[in-house]
Amino acid sequence: TEASAFNAGLGLGFGGLGLGISYSSYDDSGANDGSGLNAGVNYSSGPWGVSLSYFHGEKDGSTTAGVLTGDGEIDTFMLSAKYALGPGITAAGTLAHTSLKSDDTGLVNTDSADVEATYVVVGMKLSF
Repeated sequence: TEASAFNAGLGLGFGGLGLGISYSSYDDSGANDGSGLNAGVNYSSGPWGVSLSYFHGEKDGSTTAGVLTGDGEIDTFMLSAKYALGPGITAAGTLAHTSLKSDDTGLVNTDSADVEATYVVVGMKLSF
């Protein structure tokens, strides 16, 4: 069977409000089958901007000699904000939470089969 892939997205905006959603799928009738869904909303007004987004992804595994490998699922929520400090200078930050689950029996450390992380990313963007 030949591999097939599909990807579609839609973005809508009105004034400072934006909505977006996208979906992607890959199928090769084997261990590399997977899909992902991403959705988000953003708002900007003057120098401020905020966004909230969600991602869900899945990947099928395969079974060889009774060992399941590569099967997994991930969910990520992100809240981001930015502020234009001046021409060409923008401060930005993101607070995110990710949950990764796998029933991969080949993992050396079984604690790594279910992982959750909450993290903060901050930075500055300089444009010339």
